[in-house]
Amino acid sequence: MFIAIERYLKVFHPKKLRKWMTYEAAAIAWVVGFVHLAVGFETSAVIDGVCIAYVFWKSLESRIGSAIYYFIWTYVTVLVVVTFCYGKILIAVRRQVSVMASHDATESNIFIMKSYIKHKNKK
Repeated sequence: MFIAIERYLKVFHPKKLRKWMTYEAAAIAWVVGFVHLAVGFETSAVIDGVCIAYVFWKSLESRIGSAIYYFIWTYVTVLVVVTFCYGKILIAVRRQVSVMASHDATESNIFIMKSYIKHKNKK
């Protein structure tokens, strides 16, 4: 998710994104991952050799709330952010391709040939 955000920023705000921001994004990803996992480790237990999740949540509502939180955080949020970032990048790339395709190739070739002839005549 953080890589998608970093790529989005590189495409749309290249002057604002500095090299340290790449390292910062990686650090944030690690910290968020460890904090998120820490909650999961606290709610798991090994009972008779079997690892059981959400064992410390006493009520059914707490377990369901925790499961909804994990689903939203690990699936929905990531899916929305990645889809948004790469969707915007795809739109920008398609727009740039259409602009480049609208340029007449023959005009570019004529310009290149004229530049070559001028350069050759100088020698």
